This record gives sequence, C-alpha cells and structure tokens, in this order.
Amino acid sequence: MLVSYFVTGANRGIGLEFVNKLSQDESNLVFGTARSLKRADKLNALADINDIVALKAAAEGVASITGGSLDVLINNAAFIQLERPHLAISEYDEDNLVKDIETSVHVNVTGVILTTNVLLPLLRKRTNKQVINVTSALGDIPFTELADFEAAIPYSISKAALNMTNLKYAIKLREEGFTFLLLSPGIVGTHEKSSAPEVAGEMKLARKAITLYPNWKGPLTTHHGSVLLKKMTQKTHNGAFLSQNGNQEWL
Repeated sequence: MLVSYFVTGANRGIGLEFVNKLSQDESNLVFGTARSLKRADKLNALADINDIVALKAAAEGVASITGGSLDVLINNAAFIQLERPHLAISEYDEDNLVKDIETSVHVNVTGVILTTNVLLPLLRKRTNKQVINVTSALGDIPFTELADFEAAIPYSISKAALNMTNLKYAIKLREEGFTFLLLSPGIVGTHEKSSAPEVAGEMKLARKAITLYPNWKGPLTTHHGSVLLKKMTQKTHNGAFLSQNGNQEWL
C-alpha cells in the first residue's frame, strides 16, 4: 500500500531533499508545495501555503489521486529575513520591525495552521495521522537563554509561536490518534546566496554555539534531510520537540 506525503517548502533546501529521498521509495507517493512558485524550478509544486484557495485546490488534487486520504504532512516551509537577522530587538526601526514580524508569523505560523486545517480531513482517513512541523532551536526559550543569543528576532518569535501551535494541535487531536512532532534540523546551509548581514548573524550564533557544543562541526548540508526522515519515522510521543539527534541537543 502506498504511503502518501505532503511536503511544504519543497522547491529547495531540506524540503526538496525530503521530496527527493521519499520519492526514491516506490511505495511512497509524494506531493510538494512552494511558497514562491517562480522559484520552484526543480519541482512541480502545488500551492503557496498562504493562499487558501490554492491550498484547497491542492487538497482536492491530492484527494483525487489518493482516494481522499493522506498519511503524513511535513510542514517545512519557512521564512527568515535575510537582510536583518543580526539585529537585536532594540536595534530595529519601527517599519522594518512590523514588516519582518508580520511576514515571519504569516508564513511560519499562519501558513502552517492553514495547511494543517485544510489537510486534516485527508489525514483523518488514514491510520498514520502524522504531522511534522519543522522548527528551530532558535524558537526554544531555554536554548536561547543558554546561548545568550539576542538576534534573529522575527524568525525566533515566529518559531516559538509555531512550537506552541504544535502543542495546541497535539492536545486537541490526541484522542483521534494523531502524532504532532516538532523537529529542529540544526543549523543547515539552505540559502543559495547569503547576504553579508546573514553571514554575520550566523557567525555570531556559531561562536556562541561552540561554547555550548564544543564538538559542533558547523552547518549541515541539505543532504542531512535523509537523517531527519529517519527521525520522523521513529516512534515518538504526540507533541514531542526533538533535534536532529532525536533529543534536545540542538547542535
């Protein structure tokens, strides 16, 4: 029997790697979406996760192929501000602060909720009922405090909100047999072109990360996606928040 997967943010980076790896198994049926359809040059993408009309059309398309069901949803699509990731919260000007936070929450939280809600009827038709929300250690309050890391404001705030979103779903749908998993892939080099501020922000985080994880070997490649897929298929409790190591060691 085919196992069906729906992967958002699949036009590049880890999302594209998920699609590539999953598609190598003939027993898998894989669907992918992209936030920017113009950039989905390596994938026949279905929809923008913030376009509810497109999402509903994508769900109908999936249902027509699978018979109205879906096994696994991987909410991977995300937005990070590349021009100002190095700024601390008190260093932002008002206009950019509002714009960056609104965009980050719109994609990283609202988009996940819209996608999940649209696909819930399909997920309910299968026994897997698995939803993986790809998050970040930068949304983890204890890690942020330990790392003493004040930057990446919109991204961190939105990922912290995503973490709470995952828990709310886990509580609401646990009686139906759903498993909601938060998975942090670690620091992964996914951007094709990095801006100077982005590099500066990553270097600042890297220096602080090394003090917490002396054996850390630097950013992972997108091919790390195959390791993450193995973590996704392992038995875990509903509402879990795990790193790529299968625990809460973030790097």
